[in-house]
Order: sequence, then structure tokens, then C-alpha cells
Amino acid sequence: MFLVVCLTVVQLATGQFQPFPGPNVNNGPRIPGQNFQPLPVGPLEPIGQPANPPVFQNNGVLAGADLFVYGTCYFNESGSNIRGRVDFQQARTGGPTRVRVQVVGLAPSLMSDTEHGIHIHEYGDVGRGCYATGPHFDSDTFSFHGSPNNLGTGNAHEGDMGNLRQSNAGVIDSDMVFPLMNLLGDNGVLGRAVVLHEGRDDLGRGGNSMSLQTGNAGAPLACCVIAWSDSTNWSDPFIARNGNNFNQNGGNQNFQNGGFQQQGQQQFQGNGFANNNFAG
Repeated sequence: MFLVVCLTVVQLATGQFQPFPGPNVNNGPRIPGQNFQPLPVGPLEPIGQPANPPVFQNNGVLAGADLFVYGTCYFNESGSNIRGRVDFQQARTGGPTRVRVQVVGLAPSLMSDTEHGIHIHEYGDVGRGCYATGPHFDSDTFSFHGSPNNLGTGNAHEGDMGNLRQSNAGVIDSDMVFPLMNLLGDNGVLGRAVVLHEGRDDLGRGGNSMSLQTGNAGAPLACCVIAWSDSTNWSDPFIARNGNNFNQNGGNQNFQNGGFQQQGQQQFQGNGFANNNFAG
């Protein structure tokens, strides 16, 4: 045993020891990496695109190709005859937001100028008969209530949308444009609530403290939470229109004297139907 150990030590010292005996044992010691042959890879070829790439469509518009973002909410309070929808549209790059409000089931009126205040409130909580929606949406938290025409002056909230005039038959069909309203972002309206009130908004001109907070518009009639949507509702109004015309000055001129119909529902007759959403 001692002799074997001595021979091994000598072989290690002289470099004659071959720890990996094998087929080349008679061809000298094996050098690591010697005769290494890499696997052939060949030239890299570009990955081709599928002949017919999948197309994802949404209301006839390629997903992601629509230049607008949309929001929508439904007035459908249980225990109330009021039904309707509020639709929003804004360019993805920003700019004015277009809003369409269509409501049926309001109390008929013999007056031709019955108006209702409408606002966007801070929270999307429609509990407690819409009172859980909180105050009017105001991003800087210190502006007074007023007309939407005063937005940006400190004399209006972002949620102040003015007044909507109903027809004698209890129908609202109005279009509005808000240059400073955004759908997205921290100061956007998505996730907040639209509240329609029983009375007319005095636009902050009532001469009392409540006028500068709520416009003395009275109790909520209906409310709904603004949700992100696609273009379906914008392209298909709650109340059918001839040509789906958009009148940014308020009101729907197609139905000045009534005779319009909610799709799939009964006929609603108006008389002297007109809207002026920022009437002061």
C-alpha cells in the first residue's frame, strides 16, 4: 500500500498521472477542451407573421384603434319611474368631453321651462337615496358652486353641469360639451356619480351659503355611477334619434315638438320640447 501511494505521488509530480483513462489512454494525457466540437446552429431566420393575424373587433372598430374613450351610466332607481342614461365621449389625446343625457319617466309638467340641476358628485356610492355620493366633484376642494361656464375661475366645481330642461311629457334629451372635463386620470370623472336633482340649479346666484355649495337644486331624483365603456352606447342612444345628431348647444332639434320614441319602448309625446342646459 505504501508503495502504491508513493508511485501515485511521483506520477502527479511529474505530470504522468492520467486521472481519466479511456479510449485515448495510449495517446497521451487528455487536455480539457481538446477536440471540442460545438453543435452546428446555422443562420438565424426571421420569424414570419401569420398570414391572417387575428382581428379583435368592438362595435365595428378595431380595438385600440378608436380615437376616443367612453363612459356611461344608467338611471334606473328601484321604486322610481325614472329611467335613462348618461353617455360620455372624449378624445384619447384629451380635449372637450361630450355628454349626452337622456331621461324618461319624470313627472309631467304643464310648464314649458321645467328644469333640473345635474351634477357629478365626488363618490361613486349611490346608497342612501343618492346622498352617499357626497358633495359636488371639486378637484381643488375650495371652489364655490356655479355655472359650468365659470369652470376654472374658482366659481364652479368640475362637477357642475348646469340645468337640463324637460319636456311636458317628462323627458330630457340633451347634449352638452365641457371643455375642461376629463374622463381619465386623478381628476377624471370615471367612477364618480351623476346626480339628477328635483329642482333647478341657481348656479350659485341664490344669495345664500347653500347656493354656493349645491345651487339649491333640491333632493336627488336619480343617480348612477360612471363606468368605463366602449362606443356601443354612444353609437346607440337610449332615446332613438333621426341620424343621431349631436347638438352641442343643448337639446335635440329633431324633436322640438315631440313625437320621438325610446327604442323598444312606448311612444313619448312632448310639446314644445327644448333644452338649454346652461340656462341661468
